[in-house]
Amino acid sequence: MPATSILIKPASSACNIICSYCFYKKLSAKRDEEFLGMMNKVKYNIVSVVTSYSVKKTKYIYNFFKEKGFQFQQYIPCLDDSDTKSEWSLDANTYGEFLCELFDIWYDDYVHSGNIDIRMFSNWVQMAAGYMPESCGMSGKCNCYFVVEDNGNVYPCDFYCTDEWKLGTIDDDFNNLIKSDKAKNFVSCSLPINDKC
Repeated sequence: MPATSILIKPASSACNIICSYCFYKKLSAKRDEEFLGMMNKVKYNIVSVVTSYSVKKTKYIYNFFKEKGFQFQQYIPCLDDSDTKSEWSLDANTYGEFLCELFDIWYDDYVHSGNIDIRMFSNWVQMAAGYMPESCGMSGKCNCYFVVEDNGNVYPCDFYCTDEWKLGTIDDDFNNLIKSDKAKNFVSCSLPINDKC
């Protein structure tokens, strides 16, 4: 089997912060079973949504995560959807400034200790070395990686953990899941490029 990326969501939709901009809480509310339970003692990647407020606290947030031992970090921008404008969302310039500041902080730290992994920067390194990024947002199309919810359900992407896109369960053969019609359809749906792009 070729290299496969698997995302395990040990807390499912159990986050108790309930941010107004959180897509996952809204997404999980559309499933037949909204909350699927919890896994314990699972190594994880901490995800931080970069907002118009948190963008001003880049160094503080990075150092907080580092001090708490969160070795694997991911920063995703809070962006508007096509229908709404939020006080939390970022424009491209502000997000770019955030990334530059974060990169400088991370690189200095990397040179001295090298133990923090930021998903976006790892993808950039992979791309610079001639490899495809594992993050679909950097490849211009969706790819099917496996998201395993705490009850064992498997989905093609953490943005699509819906009943419609359920591929199977952890008990299924992953070779068969990746070759399934549903997985192929998931990827092919992302191939048409909008004229606005």
